[in-house]
Amino acid sequence: MTVEAAIFFIVSLGLSYLVVWKSASIQGLSVRFADILQRRAFPAPSDFEHIKFAFLRIVFGCLLLNRAVQIFIYLLPEEYGTAVGITAIATVISAAFIMVGFLTQWSLLFSMFFLWQTGESILKTSTLGNDIAASLSLLLLLTSAGKFLSVDSLLTKGKLLCNALLYDEGIPSKRSIALAKFISLFTYFMVCVFSICVHLQEPAWMTGVAGPYLLSNNFMTAPHEFFTQLFVQYPIAVVIAKWSLWVMMLWYPTIIPFTLMGGVFRWYIVYWGILFFILSSVVLQLGSLAEFEFVFWAGLFWANTALDSRKKLSVYFDDTCNLCDRTVLVITVLDIFNRVSLRPLSKHGDELKAYGVSHEAAMQNLYGVQEESKVVKSGYDFYAMLAKNLFLLWPVLPLLYLGRILFIGPVIYRLVAGKRHAIFGVCKIPTKKVERITPVASVKLPIFGNAVVVHVLLLSLCFAAAIPFPYMNMLGHDNTGAKAAAFYGIAPINVFNRDDLRMAENWFTLRDVKNDTMLPLIAKDGSRLHMHRSDRVYFGHTLIFRRSVINMEGCAFKDWKALLDYLSRVYLHSIGAAAGEYQFEYVQYRQSLPNDVKVNKGNYVAEPVTTPCTTMFDVNYKP
Repeated sequence: MTVEAAIFFIVSLGLSYLVVWKSASIQGLSVRFADILQRRAFPAPSDFEHIKFAFLRIVFGCLLLNRAVQIFIYLLPEEYGTAVGITAIATVISAAFIMVGFLTQWSLLFSMFFLWQTGESILKTSTLGNDIAASLSLLLLLTSAGKFLSVDSLLTKGKLLCNALLYDEGIPSKRSIALAKFISLFTYFMVCVFSICVHLQEPAWMTGVAGPYLLSNNFMTAPHEFFTQLFVQYPIAVVIAKWSLWVMMLWYPTIIPFTLMGGVFRWYIVYWGILFFILSSVVLQLGSLAEFEFVFWAGLFWANTALDSRKKLSVYFDDTCNLCDRTVLVITVLDIFNRVSLRPLSKHGDELKAYGVSHEAAMQNLYGVQEESKVVKSGYDFYAMLAKNLFLLWPVLPLLYLGRILFIGPVIYRLVAGKRHAIFGVCKIPTKKVERITPVASVKLPIFGNAVVVHVLLLSLCFAAAIPFPYMNMLGHDNTGAKAAAFYGIAPINVFNRDDLRMAENWFTLRDVKNDTMLPLIAKDGSRLHMHRSDRVYFGHTLIFRRSVINMEGCAFKDWKALLDYLSRVYLHSIGAAAGEYQFEYVQYRQSLPNDVKVNKGNYVAEPVTTPCTTMFDVNYKP
């Protein structure tokens, strides 16, 4: 990221703020547009959606922390005091702050404006995942995700500290959340538009051969051998892979239009996106990209299931029983989306009679009534119903179902319930429960949030000018505004192109001769092993090698000796090896891609694997 781009970003953001501040018409237009978004694109029935973003922030922080720790683990000790080590440590700290919600807004900004710009150049971890993380961070920033379920929530009691931590007073309104969702999705859309424009000029995509090549790629696809055999044996599988790629090309440019149209068009965008993310996480190996996209999609489109605070579950309980009282206390703590309505029997006992439940039966079991459907459950079934309604209890649902299938759960429940007074005693003064009062949000849209929306749209126009639109004689003109858009995650990408696909052609393995151990770096079939959990090892080293040796048919050892030496020492450090001389065996492999013409006809024929060279080299390791 250049200094000019940073200056352009700051100046244009300031101008956007002034325009929104002075223009009542823009503010009125934003309100009307936000209302349309709520009806069609982003319906949000819950009054507690701000808690959802807080939860997603925690998940996002965990993903960032895991990624940062893996990078740090595979650094050499001599790198700790360098720019690489300091940046890696800063990445760990920033991720931890986001996870626990400490200085959250500042940590998100630090990640967006330094770590995923300059920092990624230092660490050599440039990846599309960083761009999606920036789009997600924008969403979390605009929805004040760090203000709830966080350390910051303890520090924002006063207006001065609230402003210092970059939070508005109160909770974000549904209108501001809808605008935040739209503009964050728009940043993702712009990346997709650039991608589709590049793909439309890529013969491998237009003919569809990129589909089977990608799924059989040993560097990017985990079950590549399975897909290779599938394509070899079943020509129809090649055709399906080609058509799936073309359907994906239709999805990219329709993300914003179809989302705004709502209805079945919106559901197409949502569910095809989920299928694509599942493919990216289970089949393809793209670093943290798929995980970030899942969190991003949840922030945009998860608004109803286990979240709608209007769909109450009434819980009737014996408030003179210690066990019941403590159980209900736990329920109120876990009920972060205000889905439960408490009904102590001392005050609401008569209500159950309308459902055919006697007072004696109510005193023996906890009862739950789904207010919308009027379904009544008690005992063990009540806990299953409760787990369905409370998001934080979803992880225990499989155990509850298993307990019912094996008949163990209901038996244990009956034993405990029958002796609850004897075991836990009687409580005359119930404990104070957590009360979640429906918050009141401001009807006005925050000026800064509005300014960010205008700013993103402005930088998107600059970015659009840099897109090489095919068939329109528009080659794209790179400009400072387009570079500034990268702070929001709007960046030019060119993935799964011919070069990416041909990274499957050349690879190597390393073997520790002294211990007769293969390094967990690259397998003999070319697939990535667990040292690639570090994005620095992946994007900064092995990917560069495999991209650089495309078209090479000879031995690449001599030109890449420094990289091989570095990776060998990283491995020795990761296993805690003692100082000394170590010998490694380098074996290079080559396998050409199948013939394009044959694949186009559905005839996938895998080429043979050759070994251009095998070489020994020594490494002097000092821990």
